[in-house]
Amino acid sequence: MVKICSHTIVKNGADFIEPCLRQILPHVNRALVSIDDRSSDGTVEIIKKLEKEYDNLDVDYFTVKDSKDLVEARNRQIERTTEDYFWVVDDDEYWLEEDIKRLFKHFEKYDDLAFRVTFWFPINDKQCWLLETRHSQIERVFKNVPGMVWYKTFPAERIHYKGTHLIRTHKRDRLLKDIFYIHFSYLKDHGWRNETPPRRRSKGLISWRYPLLDEGLHKIVDMPPKISEIVKNMPASHKELRATFLGRRIVQTPRAMTLWERILTATDFKRVIEIGTLRGNLSLFFLLFCITRDAEFCTYDIRNEWKGGKVKDLLNFEAYYKNKDVFECIDEIKKFIQRKGITIMFCDGGDKAKEFQTFAPYLKPQDIIAVHDWMTEIFDYHVADLCKEHNIKEVFVKESEIENLTRVFQKQ
Repeated sequence: MVKICSHTIVKNGADFIEPCLRQILPHVNRALVSIDDRSSDGTVEIIKKLEKEYDNLDVDYFTVKDSKDLVEARNRQIERTTEDYFWVVDDDEYWLEEDIKRLFKHFEKYDDLAFRVTFWFPINDKQCWLLETRHSQIERVFKNVPGMVWYKTFPAERIHYKGTHLIRTHKRDRLLKDIFYIHFSYLKDHGWRNETPPRRRSKGLISWRYPLLDEGLHKIVDMPPKISEIVKNMPASHKELRATFLGRRIVQTPRAMTLWERILTATDFKRVIEIGTLRGNLSLFFLLFCITRDAEFCTYDIRNEWKGGKVKDLLNFEAYYKNKDVFECIDEIKKFIQRKGITIMFCDGGDKAKEFQTFAPYLKPQDIIAVHDWMTEIFDYHVADLCKEHNIKEVFVKESEIENLTRVFQKQ
């Protein structure tokens, strides 16, 4: 029987920590919980109560002075783990029992170093849900083997294995398509992530992005929603939110594809640059649009995962693909951006914030730069100062609906 140890670190998590732990404790051999002793909202008392009920709850206390302390806490948990796998569970997560059971069955079946799952964001307690797309699906369970090290903190947190990025280098991770959990990130406004400005869940930011929730959201963050109601109203299927192109799955929602149709149709562009090819199916969409407009196209990625498919062979897709690290060929991309005519750039690689910050300053007036995984991997504070400095403004705002994780900016 495979043994599982859960890892949780928490500060001021009273809103959700008890239902979070009560769901997982019956299923794990041990639950390691590291709690910041500065917690002031009753979290410590909740944990102490649970300690009396569960013998497999293993708690330690520490003080977080900066982000390095968080990384140290994660690595201390890894070092203390003797079980076969460790399962990272944030203090604001909720796992349905059926998903936990399905999750654990996979450990007997596959011998992978990491397992990725999908999570839902409830934006308010009933009506609005945001599904993470595959590109941002998160590694939640890791095999406990020598060489696993936690590296950096949110939003750049990741696991290194034998000194290199576990997922990018070793590629021994598995997407579990039938596993989902609920993440309450947008319903709380406390903890380490919000202690230093800018606060990523600040009232202004949320109101700007989700105007329909302007009135109700901040009442909700002050009064935690009933988890049972959230679970009851969880969408029955995620499949309707997945998009395909020419029958091939792409890492965008249907609304995002509608947005791209609107952008490309409304703009007299001369070239499209895509960062983050992945399997190249969205790239095909861009390429065909460029062919119809007699425009240039190129796509960059450090992984060769795009190969395969008759349409790509027919279009000689390889001629448009550049197997390069964009941060090692900045001058090349700068020259491409600054050719005559409107350039459209899509930042969808491994570091969206850095991609935007690196290339946005080279935009010409009317050029467009778009980013994917908004509010999950790239936030307003990553782009606000740069946009102000270079007179770059968000466009297609109305089209950027709540399910769409793409945001579009234009040089004025």
